[in-house]
Amino acid sequence: MSDTFHSESDPRPGHRQNSPAARPEPSASLPVGSWPVGREELNALLRAGRLRRVQADRSEAARELRMAEEHLDSAQEQLTTRPRVAFLAAYDAARLALSALLVNQGLRVESGEGGHQLLGDVAVAQLGRSTYGRFDAMRRMRNASAYPNPDREVADDADAVSGLAAAQAIVADVYGKVEVMHVFTG
Repeated sequence: MSDTFHSESDPRPGHRQNSPAARPEPSASLPVGSWPVGREELNALLRAGRLRRVQADRSEAARELRMAEEHLDSAQEQLTTRPRVAFLAAYDAARLALSALLVNQGLRVESGEGGHQLLGDVAVAQLGRSTYGRFDAMRRMRNASAYPNPDREVADDADAVSGLAAAQAIVADVYGKVEVMHVFTG
């Protein structure tokens, strides 16, 4: 249906790019000093109470990334038989990866209305649209698929394939970013 979150990854059944075994675990050290891109936006969100500071936790970031990998595996398994379920699992993988990125910096999105959208907005503010801009299109399709009604289309086969590819790209990129993004100091 929508190709707004297509990626160059190949999500065919049995084809796993960026497997967890090929990825190093994030190191335990957490450098301090803000990532320069998006600093003003994050500070504004902190002042507005939309983001909150938490203890930066590299091991929690690694745990969330492992959970994201499990969701990618589930999405891959369901891709040809249950595309809506595959898409929802892919979306959750991307969301977990973005959450890992923030906890690595000592930040969390406040729970409540618009939390998932804000998670994507923060990633775009810090890292750009090329990979992370696809999350918003996935979020909208996830809402339509998780809460179906006759006026909205739910994820189909093409959405599942492109959503999985987008989630794989986000998870793979976050693995590299947790090594270089510091604890956010403002």
